[in-house]
Amino acid sequence: MLLPAFTPWADAFFVPASLLPVAGASLEVLRDREKIEVFLEEKLVRARLEALGFTTVEIEERLAGLTGSQLHRLAAAVGDVKAGGSPEGLLIGLLIILLVVGVILPCLGIRIWK
Repeated sequence: MLLPAFTPWADAFFVPASLLPVAGASLEVLRDREKIEVFLEEKLVRARLEALGFTTVEIEERLAGLTGSQLHRLAAAVGDVKAGGSPEGLLIGLLIILLVVGVILPCLGIRIWK
């Protein structure tokens, strides 16, 4: 008796070395560390840290001493920091200006357009 033979389908691909765990570090810790390093490479951040008296070596030593949970909290805080404000604030400001110009001023009898 012949049974049909089915081979399972399998896919394989190369994994970049940057995604491989290093010395027991999880992928999430590596991503958090990369996010923090990108933030620290910005000119304004680097200039502010230098103004506070931190050298690049000191910053790297402090980052190396952080635990995984501390790195995660710092990476989350870095994501919240935006130079020059947030896009939500800009949108709210524009809506307020449109409300004043389009609704309130005409109700008060002030005409802007002729």
